[in-house]
Order: sequence, then structure tokens, then C-alpha cells
Amino acid sequence: MHYQWPKNVGQMAVRFVNGNFRAQGWQGSSFQKWKANSRKGTILVKSGSLRRRTGFRIMGLALVQLYNDSPYAKVHNNGYKGTVSVRAHTRRLLGKKRVASGKFTNKGKERMKSVTVLLSTTKVNAFTRKVNIPRRQFMPVSGADSPVLNKAVERETLRALKSIFN
Repeated sequence: MHYQWPKNVGQMAVRFVNGNFRAQGWQGSSFQKWKANSRKGTILVKSGSLRRRTGFRIMGLALVQLYNDSPYAKVHNNGYKGTVSVRAHTRRLLGKKRVASGKFTNKGKERMKSVTVLLSTTKVNAFTRKVNIPRRQFMPVSGADSPVLNKAVERETLRALKSIFN
């Protein structure tokens, strides 16, 4: 009970978070769909890093802590409105160029391939920017956040207790 139950609950919580990414919204007392972004495709998933970095820790005998160690997880989960500082950096302008590949067609003509080349660089000074990132909650903030997750944990607890006493 002290080892298996917290592990099962932790895995259940991670599956719940991944389900929120699949559903594109928060499954709390009612389903809250995430506000769409300007980019096409899945919301909050570009490389999958935010979704993949969700995990759990077993703390003590019966405490499971859900975490996401991504630096931008808290901003997306809670939302943010304010100003941010952008450091000075170098902006690179890239372009495409066709070069010979060293391979030839049946007729003897050399094949070409496209490669990315650096066209120019410019210095960008430090500046501040106003940002408004909408709240797209995917993880529970407190224990009472999601009745869906609470019911699942309750079912798992009852199942574990029945297996012990039967």
C-alpha cells in the first residue's frame, strides 16, 4: 500500500495531464476549452517538451506531488500579463541556396539540392515588451481543482483497499 498506491496515483495524475493536452482544455468541474492561438495545429504543443516534462514525486507515505520542470510551464498554466525584458542579441537572416549535390541523373545532368545559408546578421538592443499570455491550465494547482481527477483517485484508493482486505 505504501509503495504501489502512490505510484498508481502519480501515474494516474500524469495521464490526466496528458488527457488535458489531448482534449485541448482543462477538465475541472466543467470542461474549459483553451483559447486558440494564431499558429495552426495543437495548442501548447510545438515540440512536445511541455507535455513530456510532467512527472510526479512520492513524498512521504501517502503524498504525491505532480510537477513540470519546464521553465514556461507555470506561465502557461496560470497565465501572465505584464512586461518582460528581452536581452540584447544577434538576429540572423537565413536564406536558401541551390548547390550541386555530387550526384547525377541518367542523362548526365548534375542534381541540385537546397541548403540554408546565413545571409546577414544584425544587432538587436535590449528592450521591454508587454505580453498577455492567456491561462491554459493543464495541471491542477490545488487538490480541489479537478473533481474528475479527485474521483479517479478515490476509485483507485477504494480498489487498493478492497484488494488488501479481500
